[in-house]
Amino acid sequence: MADFHRPGEPPAPSGFGQHGERPLVPASDPGSALAVADDFFLIVLNDRTGKLRLHHRIAAIGIAGGMLAELVFGGHISFGGGKVAVVHTEPPTERVAKQVYGRFLTEPKTTDVRTWLAFFAEIATGLVADRLGENGWIEPIEQRRLLRRTGAVAYRPRDRSQVAWRAMRLAEQLARQRTLDLHDVTLGGLVAATGFIQAVLWNHPVDACQAHLATQLAELRSRWPALHELFSHVHALSGEATLSPRI
Repeated sequence: MADFHRPGEPPAPSGFGQHGERPLVPASDPGSALAVADDFFLIVLNDRTGKLRLHHRIAAIGIAGGMLAELVFGGHISFGGGKVAVVHTEPPTERVAKQVYGRFLTEPKTTDVRTWLAFFAEIATGLVADRLGENGWIEPIEQRRLLRRTGAVAYRPRDRSQVAWRAMRLAEQLARQRTLDLHDVTLGGLVAATGFIQAVLWNHPVDACQAHLATQLAELRSRWPALHELFSHVHALSGEATLSPRI
């Protein structure tokens, strides 16, 4: 995996690169119209069983990372040196993003990125599942065993082919060595940081695809260092979750 962390990175720039290059911007392509957190959720969702293909804790960390990335896109927060910088602007209009941004405003003394990431991981899956349900992507189903409820939730896709396509679409972008827009390179960073990249690339040349993603992430690092720092924290917390006995 690429080294995601650069200690003491400054907050993300909001304009052009150092030499006047065109900045990475959110995609206008309808294929990438989903919010990053929603897209990540669908990529790790098994379209046949409705269960997450990642350990639930690691999946939640990745989804939380996606929610925070959405606020970075909008200029509402940034990261540098392991700390969160909250920008007091107009709040996001989207309900989940507005709720997440509001939590930062209510806890101004809490600035540690990993503390916030771990906190949002506790609620991220539910928030994003609700948003996907409202938008017609999935239907939460409480699972039963021997005529009793287990408390576990599966997420039945409304259209299996559309859900399956989310991972296939990212894999095709990498396999074809295409330049990724801000949405897709952020999505790729989160997939790599949670250790799910090989599952996405199962039917493609993994080494070549990962090398292309690393190149794209290096460019992102120079233009949006806050996102690159976010990936490093997602990677670290995912590693801790892998080693933890917690279920």
